[in-house]
Parts: sequence; structure tokens; C-alpha cells
Amino acid sequence: MLVAQTSLGLRISLVSRWQKCELQRLRQEQLFICPVCQGPVQLRLGPIRKWHFAHKKERACQVDIEPESADHIRGKVLLFQWLAAQGLRIYLEPYLKRLNQRPDLLVKHEEQFYAIEYQASSLSEEQLRKRTFGYLNAGITPIWILAGKRLKRQGRSTFSFSRFEWLTARNYQHSDSPFLTYFSPLDKAFVILSQLTPYSITKATGHLRVHSLPSLTFQQVLQGPAIPPQRSSTVNPSWLSIKKHWRYQHPRNHLRIPYSIKQMFLNQHISPNLYPPEAGWPTDFHYLIETPTYLWQSWILFEFLQHQPIGKPFHFRLLSNAFKPMLTNQQLKQRVFPQVNGHYSAALLAYLDWLIKIELLSHVDQQVYVKNKEITIPLTLPHALKKDEQLMSTWHAYN
Repeated sequence: MLVAQTSLGLRISLVSRWQKCELQRLRQEQLFICPVCQGPVQLRLGPIRKWHFAHKKERACQVDIEPESADHIRGKVLLFQWLAAQGLRIYLEPYLKRLNQRPDLLVKHEEQFYAIEYQASSLSEEQLRKRTFGYLNAGITPIWILAGKRLKRQGRSTFSFSRFEWLTARNYQHSDSPFLTYFSPLDKAFVILSQLTPYSITKATGHLRVHSLPSLTFQQVLQGPAIPPQRSSTVNPSWLSIKKHWRYQHPRNHLRIPYSIKQMFLNQHISPNLYPPEAGWPTDFHYLIETPTYLWQSWILFEFLQHQPIGKPFHFRLLSNAFKPMLTNQQLKQRVFPQVNGHYSAALLAYLDWLIKIELLSHVDQQVYVKNKEITIPLTLPHALKKDEQLMSTWHAYN
């Protein structure tokens, strides 16, 4: 922590310009107290880490906070200085008594308060949701900024994330598309990861942009990337290889597939590797469903559309009602973001739009569809791969 009180009630902020000798003298003359729990804290003036206050080991603070690393302290200081240079009203480590929470920074911008949480360590999903909804219920917008060291790049445009990191995503100001914000104290730069297109629970393709600290304003960080993403524009070249990966994955990976989904493929007398080529596409809002697209889209094809007679109209409500129990029973899983708009039904509607583009369905009225032909069930891997390639050209035209 960077803020404490003296035994005389003087507030000490280590972001202010202190000489080491001044702090050493103050340490000899005064006791330092945590502004939250009123317990004693130590002033540490070591040569390696940023100067900071710390609770004594035998005493924990009443606020649920994790130990601060050197990276966390340095990042918090740089973010404070960056905001101060823009003339914004900032509070360093304020204690919000009603919420029993203490964000790293609290910023007032255009009559709205924002809680800046710079996160170098991991939080449980429960902790993150509790803090996020606590702020939102109090009319404060939380901005989660991940430490740059947390960014895990798997390839040129592929990345891996923990569930906790996914939950920090926010919407563009004028779009439903999510993005993640990172900050590297070492490089003094923001990293914005947008156009997120997940293909597993923890992996996604995306578009990465690096911005030096002085080049961005707080308003720009709030809005997200300056140019709204073009739908799936960064994933087209690589998505065919992702579909191939699903087709070639070892049978032991199928052990992770929920029982009812494995049973679905058994009923079709095929392995999951031979999922229909019409499935496994990153249609709009697909990120709202955590289960990989080749599985939940196969379920729609096999468990719903296969039972619809050709030429007979059906309403979207029938699909939605059939899909909901799969989520309730955790056979398929949602990805619920605290700060990203969207209901899983949007992902279902977008997938039906894709099936219209490839002429499997036709749209006859508002949320009313009709099946035009039967689903493709590949008999061999070469046949499946060929069909994937054919549909990829349609996907390019669709996007």
C-alpha cells in the first residue's frame, strides 16, 4: 500500500515527492496506521522494491486484498501519475466503507466515478464478481487492468487466458464486442487485446495493439480500441487450422466432452472428429458460450435441426427452449461476463444467420425459419476437411 496515517492523523502518500531521509526521520518519530483497519503498518524503504507500507505479519487488514508485488506497486504509481497528468480528480487507495473495498485508484471523469483495479496476481472468480458487482451497485464503473506479464501469447494471433482474466473483459463503447486491457510498468505501455475469438475455454485468437503510456488518454482506455473491429477479420486465415485441430485431436481429448454430447455423436455413429462441416464457426456472439463452437453448433444441428422436417417452418423459441436445459445441466456452458452485454440467445440467432448464408435454412418471418436440406455428415476425415475448405470460401464472403 502507498497510503497510511501517522499516529497524529497526518495522511502520508508515497506518491508525493519525499526524500528518503525525510521518511526515515518520520519513521523514527511516528507510528504508521492503516487508514482502513487502524492497525499498525511498517514503512519499507528498501533499495529494490518501490517504497511502500505493509501490515505486520501477525495482523491482516479487514479489507479483502491480496499481497502487493513490486510490479503491482510500480504499476499503480505509474497509472496514478498518468491520470494526474491529465488533470483528472484521483484518489489513491481510497477506502469505500459502504462496500468494504479499496480500489487501487478512484477517478472522477465527466461526473462518473471509475474504480481502477490494476491486477498483477490472480483472483478467484467469486472475488472478482463480488468486487465488480459491488462497484456497479454503488454506481461506480470498475476498470480492470491486467499486468502485462499476465499476457500469454501462443502464436502470432493466438492467446491463452484464465477464467479470471476473461471476466475482466469490457465492451467497446458503441459495440458489444469484448476487449481486455493490460499495462506493463516495465515498458510503460498499454496493451489492448480486441477482436477476441475463443476456440476453447482458455484460448482465443485476437488483435493486439501496444500504446505507449503518454499516447493514450483515460477517455480512450474507457472507449476501447479506436477502430471498432471488423467481424472476424483477424481469424479468417487461421480458423481453418483450428477446425483441423478439432478434427485431428487425439481421442483422449474426447474424455473432456460432456457425456450427453459424446452420446449425441455415438447416436450418429461418428466420432467427434467428424462433426458436421456446418459447425465450428466463429459466428457473432459465439464468445457468450464457453463450450467450443464445434460442439454446441453440432448439438443444434443434430439434436434440433435434424428433427425438423424440410419445408416446415419453426420458431426460434423452439430452439431456445431446447437449448436452455443443456446450459442448466452444465452439458453446455455459458461465458458470463460481468461487464459485457449479451445473452446466449444472441449467439444462437447469429448461428442461424450463418446457416441461412450457406442455404441450410431460409428466413420466412421474424424469428421463423425453415430447413431447406439435410445436414452434412462426413464419412471420412478427408471428406470433412474438403467440406471445411469449401465453406471457408463462403465464410470469407459472409464476412
